[in-house]
Amino acid sequence: MSLNHLATRFRCTWPWSTLVLLCDGRVTCGCADPYGTRILGDARTDTLGTIWNGDVTERLRADLNGGGSSFCGDCPLKLPLDEGEAPMARPADGGALPTRLYVECTAACNLSCFEACCAPETGITRTRQAGMLDFDLFQRVIDEVGASLVRVDFFNYGETFLHKHAVEMCEYIKARFPHIYLYTSTNGLAFRGDAVSRLAQSGIDEVTFSIDGAT
Repeated sequence: MSLNHLATRFRCTWPWSTLVLLCDGRVTCGCADPYGTRILGDARTDTLGTIWNGDVTERLRADLNGGGSSFCGDCPLKLPLDEGEAPMARPADGGALPTRLYVECTAACNLSCFEACCAPETGITRTRQAGMLDFDLFQRVIDEVGASLVRVDFFNYGETFLHKHAVEMCEYIKARFPHIYLYTSTNGLAFRGDAVSRLAQSGIDEVTFSIDGAT
């Protein structure tokens, strides 16, 4: 088991490339924040560009340039620095927009996987201010950052395809910005009707079918 979360001197590249849109519209900097404790901003009230170049994000980058940040807490995405190793210095502004985006449709799941942080009994859904990602908000975010994105990871915590518009969201991404590499992960149990064929025909680049909950 990795002990990266214990590191006190570390580096991390995520704040220079990636944002994570939670299902309630809040934005975090990494995919290892299941309960939404490291919030950079809120897409319901600000643009992603404002969040990406906001005070919280730029302060985080500056701290990482110095070898670590208390903001990161116990995040396991940390890359520990060796003794005497100097952190890599990067610009604090991070560019105009991120190049990678995680989209969390919901934190709810239809399975209860052993020791999974997104299992229903953990109470993860109570850490979100909304149960499902608002479709209009999703469109606004994609319209804003789509041209800059290289990749969209269409999942985070929960089962993405419990959202009734999930397949439509995939279709929207690939129709508006076909250059984006679109990836998702699912247990596959929420698909109904023609959803699977629509997903395949959307132009999605990669799908992982997870069997983590099998006995």
